[in-house]
Order: sequence, then C-alpha cells, then structure tokens
Amino acid sequence: MRVERLSATTEPGWESFVAAHRELPVYYTLAYRDLLLRMVDGAAEYRVAVASDGAVKGILPLFARGGPYGEVVNSLPFYGSHGGIVADSPAAHTALLDAYHARASEPQVLTATVIGNPFGSDDGLAGLRADAVDRRVAQYTPLDVPGAPADPGGGLMASYHQKARNLVRKGAGQGFTVTVENDAWAVLQRIHEETMTAVGRVPKPDSFYAAVAATLLPGSGYRIYVARERSEPVAALLTLYHGDFVEYFMPAIVHEHRVRQPLSLIIFQAMTDAARAGYRTWNWGGTWLTQDGLYQFKRRWGTQEREYRYATAVNDSSVERRSPAELTAAYPLYFAYPFHLLEAAG
Repeated sequence: MRVERLSATTEPGWESFVAAHRELPVYYTLAYRDLLLRMVDGAAEYRVAVASDGAVKGILPLFARGGPYGEVVNSLPFYGSHGGIVADSPAAHTALLDAYHARASEPQVLTATVIGNPFGSDDGLAGLRADAVDRRVAQYTPLDVPGAPADPGGGLMASYHQKARNLVRKGAGQGFTVTVENDAWAVLQRIHEETMTAVGRVPKPDSFYAAVAATLLPGSGYRIYVARERSEPVAALLTLYHGDFVEYFMPAIVHEHRVRQPLSLIIFQAMTDAARAGYRTWNWGGTWLTQDGLYQFKRRWGTQEREYRYATAVNDSSVERRSPAELTAAYPLYFAYPFHLLEAAG
C-alpha cells in the first residue's frame, strides 16, 4: 500500500471511491475541492492510498496555506467542511494516518486540523494526533421516514415537533410562493448579507456564489429556493446535494418577515422535494455547543444528532497566545485552533 498526492491519474479512482461510500457528504467530492480552490488561499494536497493493482483504497482531503505564524493544514477549510480518513482496509488507514502525521509534523506547520465526518461507521479521526479538541453537534433529519416519499408531506410533517409543524402552517398561511430559482444568486447574496449583518456575523465572501455556480450543477448539485410575497423575495435557501445527502447550506431571511415564517415554509418544501427524489438525510450542519437557540430550532425538525470533533495537532504552542481576531485575519476561512482554548480569549 502506498500513499500518493492526488493526480489526474488517480482522480477517477477518487471519484469512484466516493461514489461507493454513500455515507460521505458532498465535502469529499472533487467538485467541492474545485469550489474551495476558487475561494480559499492555499493549495489542495489530497492524499490517496493506492494498492499494488492501482486501485484507490483510501482517501484524505487536505488543504494547506501559509501565514505570518506558520502553515495551517485543514481537512477541510471553510465553515467546518468535514474531512477525515476514509479507508477500505486497515492497511490503507494506517498508510494515510502515517502520511498525515508526517505532513502535520513538518517544522513550518503551525497547526493541522481534521474535522470528523459524523455520518460514517467511524468519524475518520481514529489514531489522529489531537493536542487540542473542539466539539460540535451534527443535527440531521432522516427523510426516509414512514409515509415518505410516497406521502412526503404527511410523513415528514408527522416526524416534526409540534412547534415546527406550527411554523410550517403559519408560513403556508401567509400567501407566500416558494419556487426553485437556481439563477437567483443576487437575491440570495443580498438577503444573506442582510441576515448576517443583523446578527453581527460575517457573511460568506463574494467569491462563494460564483464558485458554487461554476463547480456544481444546478438542480442535481445545488438548488436555490426563494419565497416571495407577490414578486418581492422575503427568504431564500441554498441546498447542496450529493449521494444520500442534502446540505442545509445557506438560509437567508429578510428580518422584518422572520415572524411570518417564510423560511420554515421553504425548508418544508425543500425537504419534501428531496424525499420525493430519494435523498435519505437532510444535514443541518454543525452546531456549537453554546448555540442553544439554533440547536433548539433545528432539533424540532425531526432531527437526530451525533457529536463530532475537530482534532488539532499543534507544532508551535505560541498559537495559544494569539487572539481569535489575529488567527481569523491570518488564516481566513481556515481553522487554526479552538478559540475557546486561546489564552487571549480567556
């Protein structure tokens, strides 16, 4: 078993490997790699474990970028994109583990972080060096519930908490129309930026929208749902699709319409469409353990949950004395170190 940097020769094997593992969300695809290459600084350093007959037996997606305090390695960057080793044999896993540790231990590396995948039989972190650990809760809604997809509305609605059902009914009674508008990038961006500004958070970069449009296929790779009151957009949602998964990737709602629940109506419509199309899992994404309000909102949509980890190898302990602002500015869209463990944050 040997480990190689991914090349044009092994890319077809990577894609076949990912297609054969239904537990892998979109983050493991090469289309998502290409999306990241259009948005984040640094380089893709994907690794493959290759058997003697040339077959790909294991994969590890990696990105790395330099900065003022050293190099940061991520699997993967950009808002907690899942990484982790996926292997078909212990030998492939061990080979990739050794290759990762060698890369993470290079003297110029400040930190290296792998974000576990909560949807497989293991999270891809077994045996990884973890000098610092951060935790998230993965929340997801099974779409293959009794009554779906034969009757997605009834089956899904019955799986929700009463409060979520009430939100959907309220949104349905407001006269909104929900349509799929896969070219509505300007609408999505405008409402997203308004949403994030209203809650004091940083919106996704301008490059994100063009990157998705250039690398994922409309309809099968992504969808943009828009809720309108007459012709005026009041909410939008970007969803991504791969294998069994639908990713709840970017919700956006005009602030003054929040109480009228157009986004809840969109979510229900998007879930119903996905169940009819045969998707099995609606992934709400990771939630910080401190985000109680967001956690409770997602929890009411028939969700199940699993905890997953960020495993960070630290080569230079000076990172612990940096502030969150310093690390964010030095390594935008990368994970350098758990903010709650920084001395400057304490």
